[in-house]
Amino acid sequence: MNVLFLLLLPLACHAELLDKIYGVFNDKILTLSDAKRIQGELEARAEVAPMVYGPEIKELEDVREIFFKQNIIRHTLDSYGYELTDSVIEDRIAGIEKSQGITRDDLIGFLQERDLNYETYFELIKLSMEYSYFTNKIIAPLISVSNQEIKNAFYKHFPNERSVSFRFDIVDIVLPEEILKIYSYQQLIEILTKYKETAMLPEALRDMEANRIDDVESDNLSEELAELLAKTPINSFSETIKMNGQLHIFYIENKQSTPSSVFNDNKETLNQMVSMSKAKNVEKNWFEINKENFYIKEF
Repeated sequence: MNVLFLLLLPLACHAELLDKIYGVFNDKILTLSDAKRIQGELEARAEVAPMVYGPEIKELEDVREIFFKQNIIRHTLDSYGYELTDSVIEDRIAGIEKSQGITRDDLIGFLQERDLNYETYFELIKLSMEYSYFTNKIIAPLISVSNQEIKNAFYKHFPNERSVSFRFDIVDIVLPEEILKIYSYQQLIEILTKYKETAMLPEALRDMEANRIDDVESDNLSEELAELLAKTPINSFSETIKMNGQLHIFYIENKQSTPSSVFNDNKETLNQMVSMSKAKNVEKNWFEINKENFYIKEF
């Protein structure tokens, strides 16, 4: 018996070397050979489960970290009462096949080309569904994005656009272009100020037109005119501006700042971009804190 044991010992040691323990999570073991196998499948796994196996997953240590994370996520989801049955996963796979317009044989062929089997694919879909639920229900509520952070992202991605627009109530005063040969700008402002009080004008301004226009949005104006009105204080006359062969002065009765149309059109996308950027740090910190609740060992 002792001789037989001694003969078998080298084989056992060899098997142990081939299947060296690489990571332990509670009662679950990741062997070095499994980690290396997964590492060899990373490109294919990223096609199936990009949320789990992103481009940053390259090294054996990354594979081990995913092993730890997926088990932490499963324990956490169990505590939330989240049950992901095989039938639910099969329904998701059937939905993928339908949306892609492929049959089960097509899917199997796709997997074989990438050295994956259906069991691995099934597990990857399960991981993806668990991770999606985890990020939406646990990580997302921990993320807050301020309006200033969205504006900073807007300035970064749209450097030539304004985040703020204005809505004006104005009086458009139209004057003959040659009026500046008779009066200086300052004299015109004095005349117009008195006109507001007395409704009296000198003979040279008898053809002046004054049109009240409410709810003028700066997004709908030329850049030059929008800037002119934006810098003019409320209850003040603007500088002169030439448009269509006529001289205009605007009196600003009211001015309110509003988000620009470009900002509004992209706000939700920018919010998602900032959230995704912050999610990485929030998720990292969450895992670091929650690792303490489990027996985790690296080899």
